[in-house]
Amino acid sequence: MLNFNAQKHSAGQWNATFTPKTLLVESDPEIRQSRQLLFASLGLSVHAVGCYPEVFQLLGENRYQLIVLDLLHNREDASQIAQLGRVRWPEAKILLLGYSCGSLDDWLYDDLVDPRRSSSTLVESVQRLLK
Repeated sequence: MLNFNAQKHSAGQWNATFTPKTLLVESDPEIRQSRQLLFASLGLSVHAVGCYPEVFQLLGENRYQLIVLDLLHNREDASQIAQLGRVRWPEAKILLLGYSCGSLDDWLYDDLVDPRRSSSTLVESVQRLLK
């Protein structure tokens, strides 16, 4: 189900704007909350979870346009979540947060950003993926 805001204009016409739904997977609660606020400031609807089992339990009727995964804590979980995301939400873009290494399955991810560099790089990548 897509989220949208409907506003009635003075001429009696409705203007609906759709809010992209984002799944954020981050195990650190403080970082998760910070990123959730950052993405919300971009006008995104964010569903944040802390681990792979929580992603697995999400209902298939959720339609995410963006999945943001933190690689810094567990590479194997990130890979499993990306594989699940490709099956369950094939239209979603997958953004991996971390740094490049030779063991990544590049085909699973649409972009890779090192979040330690700057939040503006993260914002630019999110905006580019959602266009």
